[in-house]
Amino acid sequence: MSDAVIVGLMSATGSIIVQLIISWSKGRETNATMAVHEQKQQDSLDEVKNEMVEIKKRLDQHNGYAEKFANASKDIAIIQKDIEYLKKGVK
Repeated sequence: MSDAVIVGLMSATGSIIVQLIISWSKGRETNATMAVHEQKQQDSLDEVKNEMVEIKKRLDQHNGYAEKFANASKDIAIIQKDIEYLKKGVK
């Protein structure tokens, strides 16, 4: 083989090795960036889930009060009827 062919093969081999190294390092960099991005998304999702749990707790508490008010209005209606009955009995 001539010297030119050997030099060409060495250059080609060197170029391939350098490209592989660059590709490998870019891949690692991309993976690290994606991992950070995915972690931020997961943190946001966890925050939304926690907020939903808190909202559900407050809604359940609110519904409990609504039920108590409904029962109270029934009791008030009964008391009003009793008062009307007693007023009729006094006359």
